[in-house]
Amino acid sequence: MKLRTAKNIDLAEGRSDDILFCERLIEYDLFKSGMILPTGFGLRLRRASRGRILRHWIFQYRQHGRNRRMIIGSADTVTPAQAQEKARKLHAEVELGGDPQARKVERREKDSLSLRSVVSDYLAQKTGVKEGTLRMLRTYLEGPLYLKSLHGVPLDRISRKDVAARLLAVSRASGAPTAIAFRSALSSLFVWAMQMGLTEHNPVVNSFKPPTPGSRDRVLTDPELAAIWNALEDDDYAKVIRLLVCTGCRRAEVGGIKWTEFSDDMSTWGLPKERAKNAKEHKLPVTPLIAPAATVYATLPLELRFAALCLPFAIEQSSGS
Repeated sequence: MKLRTAKNIDLAEGRSDDILFCERLIEYDLFKSGMILPTGFGLRLRRASRGRILRHWIFQYRQHGRNRRMIIGSADTVTPAQAQEKARKLHAEVELGGDPQARKVERREKDSLSLRSVVSDYLAQKTGVKEGTLRMLRTYLEGPLYLKSLHGVPLDRISRKDVAARLLAVSRASGAPTAIAFRSALSSLFVWAMQMGLTEHNPVVNSFKPPTPGSRDRVLTDPELAAIWNALEDDDYAKVIRLLVCTGCRRAEVGGIKWTEFSDDMSTWGLPKERAKNAKEHKLPVTPLIAPAATVYATLPLELRFAALCLPFAIEQSSGS
């Protein structure tokens, strides 16, 4: 006997929806007589617009006190034999305590949770951190040079191989120190995601780690400082460079100077603990060399301050004079 195909089966007159389960599938000659089909395996027929008939293989079961139904595939592309084999696997999964429909829904939810969306949530809750730290995290996690190729990937599908590839690329392009800082930021993101139940693993763990470079011990010598000092003109830029030389402070610390940090008599400058790298307040005397530069610098717009903090440019100017 030649078996029929599902494409040749139509809905009964006056019906808009029907499901043919095991025995009826055999009655319609879709499977051989006497064949044992998986419980819950069927063919659903639905009448759509313009008289079209939609045919889908389905698997129906009960798990955890709930009735479940899931689509195996369209009868237009999936043969009866293929649908039967898939139904057998699903039936075995249910018998072993699984819930294939719940797994499918969970997979869909995970696929909608992209790295980009998790990064956005992670940065939104990073309150109470220094502005420089937050700016660094945004650069590493949102910037186009680091994770752009992974932003659209579901979080739980990002593998150690993916992370290692990005770390190696950053290390080659920007050097080991940048790659190490990028790795730390990415690991912090995944630790937070694990704490929030968004993923079960941190792919940064045991991934490629660039060798840590030795500590820098290079400092400007007195003749070099003198050359820089003498090369400066009497403009705002020069006052800023002299301020860096006189205080020995970090660029970010000088870059955030505010009038409120100076004493009323302008005799001291108090670097607040919120802006100090060691999180401790630091007071510096405003010497006659510092006073003119500090007075002008505190009035400069932020964009001009940071433009003036390009110390290597000053060194090049001095070496070329």
